[in-house]
Amino acid sequence: MIKAVDLMGSRGISRANTQEDAVRAFQIALELTGKEYVLAERFLDGEMFGVEAMISHGELVYVLPLGNDLHCGNPPFPQGHHVPWEKAQRLMEKIVLFTSQVCSALEFDDCALDMDCMLLDDEIWIIEATPRAGATAITETVSIYYNIDYYEAIVKCALGEKVADMFAKTDYEPNATWILSSPKDGILEDIIIPDPLPDYVYDLSFNINVGDEVKKMNSGRDRIGQLIVHGKSANECRARIEKILEETIIRVR
Repeated sequence: MIKAVDLMGSRGISRANTQEDAVRAFQIALELTGKEYVLAERFLDGEMFGVEAMISHGELVYVLPLGNDLHCGNPPFPQGHHVPWEKAQRLMEKIVLFTSQVCSALEFDDCALDMDCMLLDDEIWIIEATPRAGATAITETVSIYYNIDYYEAIVKCALGEKVADMFAKTDYEPNATWILSSPKDGILEDIIIPDPLPDYVYDLSFNINVGDEVKKMNSGRDRIGQLIVHGKSANECRARIEKILEETIIRVR
């Protein structure tokens, strides 16, 4: 894997299978990055998952593993998330310890934490860790799951206020998110969404308008909107995502 280290949305990151791929990936990453170097790392062929957490006064107040629904790219990257992740309960003790070690090593405190991880042969590998909330509708994921305003928790934590009580509830709400994208490069002509929207749709919104230039998704920055649903289980939520996507028409010329 060839990686730029100062970008987001999987930009400047490529899998290289040959020497020629590596040279090409290096050139692409170097053109995009603001640094004078890139990283070369071992490729991990495992299951990618996310972890959202918060550390306050040196203590983890919650740790939430996220299942990933990947966009097929080079490399694949999360276009959607769902909670609870089906392997979370079995791996929870290991994930909590791992998250604590990351916070200690990187000296994170009084902040939200967003991590991309890989599960390989039942071992956890870290891809990325940042002292902030996740960007792909993950703040809403946490808010719905714990029935809180996660934005409020982030601000209070940053100000040094205690926030552990906000995560003490046990009536968790399964939910799933999906970042909306254009089917191709071009100019947006129309968007048709289901009317009325089912009650289980928490959010279906767009950050583009008719007449705007749009791109087929190559990285997280090519998003044109987001879809968030809730339900009784992660599988039900993922099925509901699929249903709404099938009924949503995005016309591009």
